[in-house]
Amino acid sequence: MKAKILGLLSLSVLLLGTAGHAISPYQTPPAHFASSFGSPRRISAGQIYKSPKHLFTIVAPYCNPRAFGPGWDVLYESEKDTHEMVTLSMPLAVQTYRAGIVETSGPNIDLNAVAHAIAVSRKHQIGVPFDLVEESKISTKFGEGSLRVYSIKGGSLDKWAPLGPKPQYQYRDAYVAVLLVPQEKRILFAVSQDDNFSPLDKNVDESWKKTLKEEAQAFFATMTLGE
Repeated sequence: MKAKILGLLSLSVLLLGTAGHAISPYQTPPAHFASSFGSPRRISAGQIYKSPKHLFTIVAPYCNPRAFGPGWDVLYESEKDTHEMVTLSMPLAVQTYRAGIVETSGPNIDLNAVAHAIAVSRKHQIGVPFDLVEESKISTKFGEGSLRVYSIKGGSLDKWAPLGPKPQYQYRDAYVAVLLVPQEKRILFAVSQDDNFSPLDKNVDESWKKTLKEEAQAFFATMTLGE
């Protein structure tokens, strides 16, 4: 199982830009399948992504309205007997979603290692401190799950600097929510990282973590499984 997790981590790093809002203040239109020849490389909010192996579908969430992007960039990854995963990101925003399935080979599963592997989506996040800050048990349509929030030291999706004559841009600390639902021989998961929170806001940590958990749950709730 450890080798599978390491393999997943090695494949899970997005070398793209930044990524946009699962919970939209606007009315959600009916979901419809993304048109594709093979796997779609870009989809719009509300479209249904279907994995090439037909193991799962997921509905693309709403983007950060300030991003004004043309849609979500799609990165599909899979490895036989290890995992199948899709990453949705938007270079003009600061949000990333992930969903998929990790295959397991036994009852002794290190959920913390799995969460780490699927949460790391950028090259600069590799090797930085990754710490569990809270965990709650939740019920999903696929069974009991674990909803976790991790802190990533210097793990923001984009660089940030306070206003000033000579701003020093750097990656700041961030949070990521990971939802895991272990089953007999696999783990279903969803991930949300949303950096649309200013460190200057009051009570930012609590509202940030709350939003991430809501986004991860809303995203996961749209998942369906193939036969």
